[in-house]
Amino acid sequence: MFTFWREGIRRRVHAKRVSTARDRYLLSKERAQRRQEYRDALRKAHDKIYDLARELKDHFGKHSLEHYHNELIHRAHKLRSTRRVNRWNAFQKLELKRIKEANPGGIKLTDVSREISDRWKSLSQDDRIAITDGCMQEIEDQCEAKDLATQNIPLRAFRDARSTMLAIEKDLCQLNSRTGLEFMLTACRSSTKDFMKPFVVYSSDVVKAFVTDSLNRLLDDLVVQMEAYVMSGLKGVVVNSKTKVLELKRRTAALILGKLQALAGTGISRMEYDRFDELITANHNIVVRNWPIKTFCNPSNVASQIELELLYNGWNSGTAYFEKLMPEDAKAWVRKRRELANPLVESAPALSLLQTPAPEMTLVSKIPQHNLLAIALGHFPTPAQHVPLAPVTNLPSGPIATSPSRPPAPNPNTIQMMIQADPSLQNVDPALIAMSIAGNNSHQARASASSTESPPDRSLASGSKRCWQEIVTPHSYDVQTAKKPRKQQKPKQPKNLAGLNM
Repeated sequence: MFTFWREGIRRRVHAKRVSTARDRYLLSKERAQRRQEYRDALRKAHDKIYDLARELKDHFGKHSLEHYHNELIHRAHKLRSTRRVNRWNAFQKLELKRIKEANPGGIKLTDVSREISDRWKSLSQDDRIAITDGCMQEIEDQCEAKDLATQNIPLRAFRDARSTMLAIEKDLCQLNSRTGLEFMLTACRSSTKDFMKPFVVYSSDVVKAFVTDSLNRLLDDLVVQMEAYVMSGLKGVVVNSKTKVLELKRRTAALILGKLQALAGTGISRMEYDRFDELITANHNIVVRNWPIKTFCNPSNVASQIELELLYNGWNSGTAYFEKLMPEDAKAWVRKRRELANPLVESAPALSLLQTPAPEMTLVSKIPQHNLLAIALGHFPTPAQHVPLAPVTNLPSGPIATSPSRPPAPNPNTIQMMIQADPSLQNVDPALIAMSIAGNNSHQARASASSTESPPDRSLASGSKRCWQEIVTPHSYDVQTAKKPRKQQKPKQPKNLAGLNM
């Protein structure tokens, strides 16, 4: 601590204490505690005011609780300075009353203010007190009656709001003139009992243009819409149905996922709808019971709001639920799933895909399902992808004679079984499948005819070319194709460098 003397004044200069992190923490904690205490005290004060309003309502009972509450707390929003009743005001009132009694004609205070002021200045302090003592109490009673007398609450609120908004507008305009600050102020009433009309004020046309360009509506219309929104309340606003549907979808999906995670007890991050049997049931032995709607899909794919509400209420009430299978039931489910995954059986219609004799039927059943469908469509796999076939003994040894006759039509049961085995064929015309199967039955004849006869005319009447797919016979799987030996390249001869100057 140092002491300085300057111009006869003794001053002490203290070294500044550096606050630590703990000091700042304690200070912030103390401030937070003080704010909380203030909020609690303010809440208790509001509760007392409501209790007083209830007492007034119980005693008088003419108006609502809100009316008496407004009577107790209604004040102007903008604070204004007040002053006590002074003797000059009392003297003015007395002199004006005396002058009006002497002159019954309409006389205003502004007409006689100079005369009253000159007489006031000529009086001494004791005379002023003696003259105005009786009038001081009368003026105080009038002010108290103005504050406590019963008044029209909506009208007083309107006058208060109007004067306050005009004062705020004046202050904002002056602020804009001093600093160039752009502003926009809107106000509207919150009840039909109020008299205040929508109020809007802005600093310049730039603000108005901004609202028009960004919101695509005029500023005056925006304030009117805000008033309608506030007065009608949330229930009176027409909520977009799309927003309601999206919110219902989100809640339903979250509800289903929460029930699945609660039953599984493991970290299932998402609910799988498209492959539920493969990813949920096969791994966790969980199945769905009493699915409320016809289609088992993600709630986001449900377009009907009625079905969404039915789905949500079904899961929320417990009608639809997840169930964990016992080990025996899980094994039975896996066995049934395997049976459904392999619908093809060894029967005559299924073996008619290749139109082979009876000894060859057992060979067809050994072909994998995807290869069987490929053969039925005329696309034969390579030897590495196919089960080797035994040599056919009942085929003629000589060349197959070509015949222009049409091959027999395939069995309809064959086409139906192919569609059941491969769901992707449901959108394919059955006539095309029949043509592919019929092409299989006559591929040997076409192969023999192609080696002896000239290729057929593939031109159509329209001038385009008909595209034929080359068919490979199933007996060519064991044929070893002789590859042409690779051409041997001659070694490069060294260039003659004798003629070069080294």
